[in-house]
Amino acid sequence: MGYVHVFLLYRLQSALVMVDHNCSYIKLVETAVIEFSLDPTKVAVTMTYTLNVNLPPVRISSDSNVGTYVTLKTVERDLSKYPINIECRSVSVQNITTDICDTVEETSHRIDENLVTIVSILDAMSIE
Repeated sequence: MGYVHVFLLYRLQSALVMVDHNCSYIKLVETAVIEFSLDPTKVAVTMTYTLNVNLPPVRISSDSNVGTYVTLKTVERDLSKYPINIECRSVSVQNITTDICDTVEETSHRIDENLVTIVSILDAMSIE
């Protein structure tokens, strides 16, 4: 198996963590939440990294995206390369409920146009 070092950035804070090669999306989000003492009941976490300044940021939003990132970090061992930028937005249970209801209503005739992902971390809810 093995681990890679990953540099996390959140606002003016940073953290260097070790991530398992088989890390899941949920585990990576959980790591960021713990490292930066975020309240998963109040914020939704978005993670991105930049391959090149001329390209838009790459969003990490699935196990597959995490696998791709870990493979990249396995090849490029410079700790300062490809830090993961953590962004948070405020959410509440009311907002989550409203988002889900709106999505269900909008997609009742178009199933594949809108996706809502709910992530449970430490008995809390987050929406992306």
